[in-house]
Amino acid sequence: LLLPAQAELHPGQMRVTVLDVGQGLSVLVQTAHHKMTFAPSMLYDAGPAYNEESDAGQRIVLPYLRHLGVSHLDNVVISHDDNDHSGGMASVLAGVSSGKLLSSLTPESDFFTQTQALPHPPVLRHQPCYQGQQWQWDNISFHMLSPAKNYGTMSRSRPIIMVPAWCPPRAVWCSRRRSSGSSPPLTVAAASRSGISTPAT
Repeated sequence: LLLPAQAELHPGQMRVTVLDVGQGLSVLVQTAHHKMTFAPSMLYDAGPAYNEESDAGQRIVLPYLRHLGVSHLDNVVISHDDNDHSGGMASVLAGVSSGKLLSSLTPESDFFTQTQALPHPPVLRHQPCYQGQQWQWDNISFHMLSPAKNYGTMSRSRPIIMVPAWCPPRAVWCSRRRSSGSSPPLTVAAASRSGISTPAT
């Protein structure tokens, strides 16, 4: 398989790669110096586990990261504890190091069970997502827009919608879960150029 060469990024630019993992989602975000081997990148979800011996992280996401020369992920975001989105992440983190895990997962989630079952479980610096969190890479600002900070009192993990936005244009990706009739509010995040937040819709 031959992959095309990627154009160089400049401050204020970002590359969003949506990987084909089948039923599920996995998105890689790279900025000017948070890309390739120069510095870490951000991975949002890692697709599903297909069966007990195979998952999207092992078969698709990790080989792609290796192709790019990415051996460390600065931020890892898990939208929620459904297999379609978190099922492949343990395999990814078994193959690359990570700086920070951002999620609304509870300690009882399947993801943490999967990582602890690895031969060499990774050390995860888990930070719950909540409204008001923000960071900046290369003139791209990332903002958490929802939920309220006290969502941790809820027993269920809250699905996250990431909305990277810069002017122009704007790219959007999201993860959805089936309605249960009592689903908690979504977690929403946005990314914008030069620290100016573009409203998510």
